[in-house]
Amino acid sequence: MDWPIDIALDVAGGTIYWTEWDDDSIYRSNLDGTNIQLLVSGSGRPIDIALDVAGGMIYWTDWWKDSIYRSDLDGTNIQLLVSELRRPSGIALGP
Repeated sequence: MDWPIDIALDVAGGTIYWTEWDDDSIYRSNLDGTNIQLLVSGSGRPIDIALDVAGGMIYWTDWWKDSIYRSDLDGTNIQLLVSELRRPSGIALGP
């Protein structure tokens, strides 16, 4: 990690997800740091991240696009959920 901003854990799945300021991306790896995978890149400036493991989704805020997005846990099927926000930060999911 060069400049991680936020992390989210899937303890049962043995993975950690994080947003990276330095290259504007979202990554995941095993909890021990092995098997690093780039999931989302070039989407703006992902800052905060939350997981819905049961629903198979990652949610994140994007400072450059002033929006909230989601994707599948593997980074595919990116969807814009909310736009025209002003520097959204912090994200949490309820039951």
